[in-house]
Amino acid sequence: MIFCTSLLVANEYVTVTSDKKYEYHDHESYEVWYDKVNMNPAYVIWDVTAEDAIISAENNHRKSWSFNKCKSAPNASKTYKNTGYDRGHMCPNEDRDLSEEDAKNTFRGCNVCPQTHNLNAGVWKKYEEKERELARKYGLVTVIAGPIYTGSKRKINVHTVPDGFFKIIIIDHKPKYVVLFTNLEKDSTSKIVKLSDIENLTGLKFKIK
Repeated sequence: MIFCTSLLVANEYVTVTSDKKYEYHDHESYEVWYDKVNMNPAYVIWDVTAEDAIISAENNHRKSWSFNKCKSAPNASKTYKNTGYDRGHMCPNEDRDLSEEDAKNTFRGCNVCPQTHNLNAGVWKKYEEKERELARKYGLVTVIAGPIYTGSKRKINVHTVPDGFFKIIIIDHKPKYVVLFTNLEKDSTSKIVKLSDIENLTGLKFKIK
């Protein structure tokens, strides 16, 4: 059955249209639309303010907490163990450093995807840093991030391994950066693309002017 629905807050930017089964997770400082077929987030959306970025740089609460189970999302501390893949945060704890509680809240199974360490510690991290740089400059950015599947159905335990990822950085209701990442073992890359490219790859529909 085809259905069309939107998130409560994120519906300003995204509409989900799919025959897959999704569930909504509201974690206050970020929102998740969770894909129960691939057992990964379909996308995660959050804001980064100048205050978030400044606190992250000056007094962060960065630790490596155990992951929590979250509705249909399993305990990622167990399902990723010994798989060779990182638990790649969509909303990074570095963006939620106003309190230790907020930072710890990003360690949920619904907020992570299987990422190669090469991607997670490389160009993905560079764009996380860019988000905060832009937040300091403009005062507020909104970020949407999620996985892309292009035919490969590799699995680690219950999770489908994405072939790539997307990230959209929005400033003043306009897409400043639309980025496509490859999730490769040896050489993960990124490139700037169009919103329509991400729509075609994910089935999501963006409403960003």
